[in-house]
Amino acid sequence: MEANLTITPATVTVTADAKSKAYGAADPELTYTSSVEGLTFTGELEREAGEDVGTYKINQGSLSAGANYTVTYVEANLTITPATVTVTADAKSKAYGAADPELTYTSSVEGLTFTGELEREAGEDVGTYKINQEA
Repeated sequence: MEANLTITPATVTVTADAKSKAYGAADPELTYTSSVEGLTFTGELEREAGEDVGTYKINQGSLSAGANYTVTYVEANLTITPATVTVTADAKSKAYGAADPELTYTSSVEGLTFTGELEREAGEDVGTYKINQEA
């Protein structure tokens, strides 16, 4: 009498690591942990498309442990947070009695367009006056 021994794939759990980045930054490396220590994987995790501030799922993508394993995948999220932008008013000067110069600024992120205006503290006597963003 003949019989067969069937070997079925073992199960491995892959858990994606949650990641975050600031708006406009490059994606971080998508990493994971495995329930089987030392197991070699091929492929990589992928994330949902999108670059706006928000939350995007990290998917299994092409990550595989080969034919000997069935992967149980536990997803995580990539969170895109607002970028930090620093706007600095440029120092200006004028002679007593002259018209105010144009008030300008520099930004830590090139190419952004801002709303609002700059204004300076009131006064025309010789002295130093703060330049502020108009509310």
